[in-house]
Amino acid sequence: MYRGSAPISKAKRTATQRSSARLTIRDDSDRERDERFWFEDGTIILVAGKVEFKVYARPLVEHSPVFKDMLSLPREEGTFKDASKPPVEALVHLPDSPDDLRYLFEVIMPSKVLRPFGFPQPEVKYNRLAAWVRMGHKYQIDELVQKSLDFLRQIYPNNIDVYWKPSRSEMAKQMSPIGVVNIARLTNTFDLLPVALMDCCQMDSGLVKGHQREDGTFERLTDDDLERCLKATGKLTGASVHMTHHLLNTAALKAARCVSMSCQYAVEDYKRLITSPTVAIQSKPTPLTANQWGPVFKTHMPKLCAKCQTALVAQSVALQRQLFLHLPTIMAVKVEGWGAGDSSKPAPSPPPNSDP
Repeated sequence: MYRGSAPISKAKRTATQRSSARLTIRDDSDRERDERFWFEDGTIILVAGKVEFKVYARPLVEHSPVFKDMLSLPREEGTFKDASKPPVEALVHLPDSPDDLRYLFEVIMPSKVLRPFGFPQPEVKYNRLAAWVRMGHKYQIDELVQKSLDFLRQIYPNNIDVYWKPSRSEMAKQMSPIGVVNIARLTNTFDLLPVALMDCCQMDSGLVKGHQREDGTFERLTDDDLERCLKATGKLTGASVHMTHHLLNTAALKAARCVSMSCQYAVEDYKRLITSPTVAIQSKPTPLTANQWGPVFKTHMPKLCAKCQTALVAQSVALQRQLFLHLPTIMAVKVEGWGAGDSSKPAPSPPPNSDP
């Protein structure tokens, strides 16, 4: 079980991996050696597809109870007495992707390149992180999975203040929201779902096509999650319209105690602009963008006084905070502890069109 995730049966995972492993003697099949992970003094040869990896067994059995159990399986000529020192000529056939194994080995095998500070954030892109989660989950390397999930929580948080951090949007560019939804499902880490599903709603045709992995295969949403996104897109757009209507209501200016007619005229002019059939506003449902309204007020309503601008920006932030608290409802998922640490108070009722 990972911190913040629902329980997962380890016994079931272990049984699955035991049945999928196949232990044989080295043959002359047409396979290629991996250039990076072929150690001449390695103690075990792992085969994935047509790629052979000669690596050290000890790191595998120390970090993974599944590998420890797997490498102790009997073979025709005898049984491994020491899981960390199987015969060099023995092969273990794995049903995994060679790419996934490479990403796993780069964190648990000795490296030819020193990384005193670990992997810089720009190098932690989706394919690498997803492989860590898949392989860590499959082989019960729980620390690797937990650290990967903690990293993802910086990008798909349950707190809007974390969501608004500038670094978050940059890190999100390296991820696949479709893949993150599937990671959340795999690990029962449901707090990743609301923001990841919302990011899926920002996609165009790629939402149905899916995320293309390095091996050319595509990773797609389940039918249920695809339906959630299609329904939520309209709800998010409706929330944006509702927020805009609320902000541009003249009552908002009265709350700022402004009596200037120029401010009211500026708001009315902008309302006419965005309702014009020739202007495309909110082509994608992004009602939670950080500092979304500040530039709008300055660019399209320059005649607004500073007091009105400040009041409207503050009100837009308050509305966004309320909307974020209702994001699980909009995305039709249940998440315990959503909005933890948010300084705003929950809204008394969900925004329009937010029924699951």
